[in-house]
Formats: sequence, C-alpha cells, structure tokens
Amino acid sequence: MKARQALVLVATMAACAQAPTESSEPDLEVPDAVVIDDYPVDAEALYAEFAPLPSGPVAVDYDVKGPGGMKGTMNVVVAEGSRRAEAWTLQMPMPDGETMTIDGRAVQSPSVSWTDAAEGSAQAVPLPLGRIGAAFFELDVDTQHAVVDHVRTWHREVARGRDAHPGAVDTVAGQSCLRTQTAGQVLCVWEATGLPLEYRSEAFVVVATSVRVGVNVEDGTFAVPPGAPLRADALQTFDEAASLSKLASGNLAELPSLLQPRLRLPG
Repeated sequence: MKARQALVLVATMAACAQAPTESSEPDLEVPDAVVIDDYPVDAEALYAEFAPLPSGPVAVDYDVKGPGGMKGTMNVVVAEGSRRAEAWTLQMPMPDGETMTIDGRAVQSPSVSWTDAAEGSAQAVPLPLGRIGAAFFELDVDTQHAVVDHVRTWHREVARGRDAHPGAVDTVAGQSCLRTQTAGQVLCVWEATGLPLEYRSEAFVVVATSVRVGVNVEDGTFAVPPGAPLRADALQTFDEAASLSKLASGNLAELPSLLQPRLRLPG
C-alpha cells in the first residue's frame, strides 16, 4: 500500500471511531398562527374607522363671493374622525359707502359642531357620531367587530365604485373632483374628503384656490371653545343602540348622515 493511501485510510478510521457529537442547535417550537387584532380600542380609533383620511389632514383655501357685493376668503382644514375647522373673513359693502368686515369660525369634532355666527350668537350642536363612540364599547366583541367590518366594507365599496364609475370628473385648484348640478346649484366635490372645491348658487360662489395635502395641524385646531350654549334637543330622536344594531347587521343606509359631510357657507 502506498504511503499516501495508508494515511487516508488511517484518517478515515480515526474519524469513524470518534463518538458522534450532539447538535448545539436549540429545539424550536413552531408557534401557531398569530392573529392580529386591528379593531379599535378607543373612541378616537373608532372615529378614524368611520371617517378615514389616508392622505392625512388637508387644508383648502377658497375665494368667496356672496350677495350684496360680499367677497372674501375662507380656509378649511379637515382630518380623520370627521374633524373640520373653518375660518372666513368677508367684506360687505354698506349703503353709506363703508365696508363691514365679517369674521367667522366653525369647528366640528366627532361629538359636537360649533359655529361662531356673525352676530356673535355662537352655539354648539351635539352630533350622533360622538354618541356612537360612547355606546360602541358597551357592545359585545363580536358585535363590535361586525360594525367595524361593515364600515370598512362600505368604504372599500365606495372607493371601488368611484374607480369604476368616476362620473363627470373635473379639476379645481389642481385636485380632481366630481362635478354635479342639482336644483340650481353647481358642485365639484372632492369625494375622498367630502369637501366641495367649487360651489355655485344664486347667492354664493365659493371656489378653491389652493389645496394642500398632509398638512401639520396645530394643537387646538379642532377644539370647540367652551361656554357656547349646547342645543340639548338636537339628538333627542337619535337612538345610538338602534343605529349600532343596524350597522352590525350590514344596514349602512344612515352611515353617511353620521359623518356630517357638509360645508357650512358663511352667512
């Protein structure tokens, strides 16, 4: 036997004679599938489900023309959860040749809408979405999930419908909007936010001049000032338990009315 072959044979036999070593790899247990619970855990998260705004807060500036030579500007900021803040400054020509300046504000949160009227008679009106938020977490978990699932489905179907049937799409201030005309009013609505970018009637012309998406919102933007009288009778006929029951069953007919998608015009 040649020397090289003998060395290989000895090395092979020595290797075979060694005791097998135990693996140092730990025994790993494969966990069961992880279920992610992405349902709302508080009222703020619930409001965001009802009124989402995936692009983040939005600010729109408008030029306003009204009766009697009124003209001015308006700014609107909206955020998820059906939050809205409006501010306007208008000039009104007076018979004596002077010009009266009219400043006004309006704020909407999920639970209340507040308007500072030109005459100073500010008032707050309770809104149904706040009542929904207060009652939702008293439901059993399965009913909560049913409500949220149907609301999410509604938003998906609305978005799918817009894509499939866009209608008369126009552009105002660089933003696409759906143009409609009914009862002497012309509207071009930015459907994702509910904001009209153009509104024309016999009394008012309101046209967006600037649209900004993903803006930073200052603290207090959607805070309702304290002290305004609350119209306690505004929700006497609203039954939040019945409304939630309808939503849980898939009856979403009243969902748009819960979101209050109206733009108040300066009065």
